[in-house]
Amino acid sequence: MGHTMTSEAGGLWHVGVGSERCPECGKEAVEMHRAGRWERLRSWLIYGRPTGATSVCAEGHEWSAASYSVLRLRTYGYRRARLPWTLFRAVLHRRRVMPVPIIYLLAAVVGVVVGIGLDYWLGWRWWLVAPSLVGVVWLLYLSTALWGPYRIRLDDLLEVIDWEKAEARRHRRLEGAVKEGRRVAYGVDGWAGSVALSAWGHAPSDGLTLDHGDRDGEVWIAVTTRTGDSIPGEVRKTQAFFELAAEEHRPREELGIESMMRRQAEMDRRFREQAPLWVSATIRVDGIATPCQSVVRGNLWAAVLEVGETMIEVEARGGDPASMPLRRVESLEPYFEGLRARRQKPRSD
Repeated sequence: MGHTMTSEAGGLWHVGVGSERCPECGKEAVEMHRAGRWERLRSWLIYGRPTGATSVCAEGHEWSAASYSVLRLRTYGYRRARLPWTLFRAVLHRRRVMPVPIIYLLAAVVGVVVGIGLDYWLGWRWWLVAPSLVGVVWLLYLSTALWGPYRIRLDDLLEVIDWEKAEARRHRRLEGAVKEGRRVAYGVDGWAGSVALSAWGHAPSDGLTLDHGDRDGEVWIAVTTRTGDSIPGEVRKTQAFFELAAEEHRPREELGIESMMRRQAEMDRRFREQAPLWVSATIRVDGIATPCQSVVRGNLWAAVLEVGETMIEVEARGGDPASMPLRRVESLEPYFEGLRARRQKPRSD
C-alpha cells in the first residue's frame, strides 16, 4: 500500500500506512508518527541511532514500527588492498561495550576544560588535550574486544579471509572440547536418520544445538545443551515455549516484508493470549528415567530438564518425550558432516 507523508507543526511527520498490524488488537495501523529533527538528534547522541517511527491503530494503541533493511549475502573473498580495513572492522564489531556519540562529546568538552587549565598553569597547548582524551576513551572501548569470553579470536579474523578454514578450526576445537569433557552435548539415542550441527556458542552456557531429521519433515528433534547456565529454569521454559510457537507459525515459503510483519504481530498476540500448559513427563537420559517439564502444541512439543549442572532443552515435531531417549554425544563429526551436506543440498537441487 502506498504511503503518504505530510508535515505538521512541532517537527512530526504522519505517514499513512496499512501494512502493519497492532500487537494488541490485531488491527492494521492507520498512521505512523516520526519524530522531529531535534528528537532524532537527541536519540542519536544518547543511543547511537535516531528515534524510530511509532505506529498507531484505529483503537489508539501505539507500538514501535519495525524497520527493515535488505540483507545481502556477503562473500568471504577479499581484496588485498582492503584487507587491513576489513580486519579492523571485524575487531570493532566484537567490542563488548559500544560507545555512543554523547560519550565522545563529553570527553571533548572535558578535554577542552582540562586543556585550558593545563595551558594556564603549565603552558601546555590546550587544543591537544581534547583530541587526546577522545582518543583515550576510544581505545578504552576498543580494548573490550580483546578480553573476556567473547573477545576477538584468530578464527574471527580468519573468517574474513577464508570462511571455510575458520569454520574447520572452530569445529576441531569444539570436537576436542566434547571429547575432553569441557563441553557437553546430548543427542537422540539410536537415531538412524540425518543429523546436523545447528548452533553453538563460545561458552558452555551459550548452548550447543544438535538437529535430528529434517526440520520440515514429519519427525524432527533439536536438542540444546547448556552447562553452567545462570538463567532460571522458568525463564528457559518461557523461551522454549516461544520458540515452539515460532516454529508452529514458521512459513514454509519465503515471505515479503509486509507478510513477515503481519505474521510476527499475530504470533506475539497469540503468545500473550495462550498461556503454556506445562506438564510433568519423563525422558530417558543415558538409560536413566529423568523427570522433565513438557508442553505440546499440535504435533510440536518441547521439554526442559536438568541433569546435574547441565540443562537440556528439546524442541520436536512428532513423537513424544517417552519415545525420544537421549544419550551423551562423544563425537560431533557426524553432525559436522550433516551440516556440510545440508549446505550443499540446495546447490545440487
